[in-house]
Amino acid sequence: MKTLAIRNASETDIEAIAALLAASNLTVEGVRAHLNCFAVGSDERGLVAVGGFEHYGANALLRSVAVDGRGQGQGLARQMCDFVEALASQRGVKHLYLLTETAEGFFAHRGYRTLAREEAPPDIQKTQQFSSLCPQSATFMHRAV
Repeated sequence: MKTLAIRNASETDIEAIAALLAASNLTVEGVRAHLNCFAVGSDERGLVAVGGFEHYGANALLRSVAVDGRGQGQGLARQMCDFVEALASQRGVKHLYLLTETAEGFFAHRGYRTLAREEAPPDIQKTQQFSSLCPQSATFMHRAV
């Protein structure tokens, strides 16, 4: 398993984050507004992973977990999630929620369980990701931190 050098994201990472998210068919919308809750992972090739969350008190919306195509299958997404989940916990988050169209199995193995969208707390329902950016077909999941 390859080990990432993971750190908090900064303004200088925005272009690389946007490119990685676009390559993964994930939206860049809202990343800059929540950049203080994002992390990036690098290896010898440069920035190869990103992850973050939108923080709403005790709740957070995990989003934008992506790994460069050449780095997939090497445990990098797991490392990124470990870092981001720990960061959320350090910042007082008690419940992480997410929407996914492609990674339900990955997150289920991490202890997330599927919920009906109607079960989302109001602060999560009001996010752009929940209300308009992610399709209704996306799986809604939750895990206590």
